[in-house]
Parts: sequence; structure tokens; C-alpha cells
Amino acid sequence: MEPTRLNAPALLLRQGDAADEQAAIEVMRAAMGTYSDWCPDWSLPHDMEARERVRWRAADSSSQRLVACVGERVVGVSVSKRAPIAVLSLLMVAPMAWGTGVAARLHDRALQDAAACSSIAIRLTVPEGNGRARRFYEKNGWRRTSATAQTHSWLGLPMLEYAQDLT
Repeated sequence: MEPTRLNAPALLLRQGDAADEQAAIEVMRAAMGTYSDWCPDWSLPHDMEARERVRWRAADSSSQRLVACVGERVVGVSVSKRAPIAVLSLLMVAPMAWGTGVAARLHDRALQDAAACSSIAIRLTVPEGNGRARRFYEKNGWRRTSATAQTHSWLGLPMLEYAQDLT
């Protein structure tokens, strides 16, 4: 059954914080729950929630956590690490908000933040089989930097690295 789509005319992006942790986990669970669409034998790791909580909590002053909200509902999240070569370590949108511009807004803000912090480039990894995400990044100027996929340590999925110059 196709999920109900969200009309996102009044999207608000704001800094995420500890109070957003559970909503962020729910977005991640919903987005990662669709991975079985392109990898039928895959299922969410039993410790996914605990690992994602660590990632959300680990964001510090050198990181930017963003949440995308429609009303009070968190529909997208991103985490990026500020550094000379920044890292977009997370960008996920609830399936109900796919196609509404939420990912583009989170993406653009992460790149703007990295550039404003003097990063010269930004990189990310994406599951090799996630064609939707790969097309999104490629459409937005990312180039694949890894010739071969490296298996993610706890997702168990082959991951590809992408990068984008910010200068």
C-alpha cells in the first residue's frame, strides 16, 4: 500500500536538539524501512535505534543537526560535520514527505552551512542499491568518488562515497 503523501507548503527548517531525538529516530526508521524495496533480503538491524541515537547525540558544536517540520511534525533530518572537508553523515526524509522538496531544503542548507564554515568540499556515503538517493545526489552536483562499494559495518549494505566541491 502506498503511504499517504504529505503536502508540505509550510515547511520549517530549524536546528535539531535533544528534544527532537525520538522524532528523528522515527524518520530514520521510516526511511530505512523502505530499503527492503530495493534490497528484498534486507531488514532493519535490531540495534538500529540505539546506533542512530548515538549518531544524533554525538552531533556537537562542530556539527549541524537540522530537522524539517510541517507544523509540529518532524518529516526530515540531517546531520553534517563541519571540517575542511565536511561530511553529510545523515539526510533522511519520511516516505510520506518524499517528492515535496524536504530533502532538497535539508541538502541545500547543509551545503550552505559547510561553505559558510570554510569547508572546501563535502562528502557522504549512500547505499549502492538506493537508486532514488543516488539520483538525488547526482542531480544536485555530487560525483561518485569510490570505484567499488565498501560494506557498511552495521547496515551490511554496500556503500558508495560521493563528494562535492564547495569552492
